[in-house]
Amino acid sequence: GSSKPNLQRFAGYGALSFVSKNRSWNSRLSVRKEYFGTTGVPFTPSLGTEKLLFSWLKLSATISRNYRVPTFNDLFWTEQGAKGNKQLIPESGWSGDVGISSTINKNNFKLEAKANFFLSKLNNMIVWQPGTDGIWTPQNVSIVQAHGVEASSVISYKLKKFKFEIKPSYSYT
Repeated sequence: GSSKPNLQRFAGYGALSFVSKNRSWNSRLSVRKEYFGTTGVPFTPSLGTEKLLFSWLKLSATISRNYRVPTFNDLFWTEQGAKGNKQLIPESGWSGDVGISSTINKNNFKLEAKANFFLSKLNNMIVWQPGTDGIWTPQNVSIVQAHGVEASSVISYKLKKFKFEIKPSYSYT
């Protein structure tokens, strides 16, 4: 008979949070440990913090270790036009971001705006690419560094039972 591939994953997660007495500053340290089959995945810690500078202005920052085991589809996909790759190895790296956000309320008008700068460096990133035969297959790319900016806002106005909203956003990578 034929044997069907299977994958088993187990993960544990823990976090420790701190909030200042006046709630103007909070931080969170978290850690995740995962097992993939019989292979242990490294601990993946994350540290994030937020500081309220004024009632309407907040700064934030996060740094985290990344580790991603190939998905079932990455390894075993067998549909027309694409084929998984059993030779893939996990992605690993670090990422961080720094952001600023603001909220202003005046009567029935509300403005929320935020901007975030991010940086990520990954080793062995899994990327699906077409081969010379036109079949899409995932491959590991040695080192990938990505950085960019994301900005978004929500502008809203309430008029009796109606609420009008505009949600512009921008992303550059």
